[in-house]
Amino acid sequence: MKDQQPDSKLRFKPHLATVALEDYFQVGTFNQMIQQKQWYRFETRLEQNTQRILDLFARHQIRGTFFVLGWVADRYPHLMKRVAEAGHELASKGYYHRSIRQMTREEFLE
Repeated sequence: MKDQQPDSKLRFKPHLATVALEDYFQVGTFNQMIQQKQWYRFETRLEQNTQRILDLFARHQIRGTFFVLGWVADRYPHLMKRVAEAGHELASKGYYHRSIRQMTREEFLE
């Protein structure tokens, strides 16, 4: 009988890990119900949930890319620093959660 160990090439597949670093009220699904100018009124869960994912990634030695809204980065620079210091990449998803199709040419260029 042949050894039934899985092929080592299959056991250690590389994976990509990405995180959308935004709060529950910022997701695109709520765009029609919650206006961006009202975001400040909502209780945030961002910091505690980001710490949870950072702890989980650290426990499993995972590095990933955190796609961050500019609005979030402006308000939580200490959180951006924590993510970067944990060895993760930070990437922009724009200032607000908006599709390029919703922007004027000037807004996009800005």
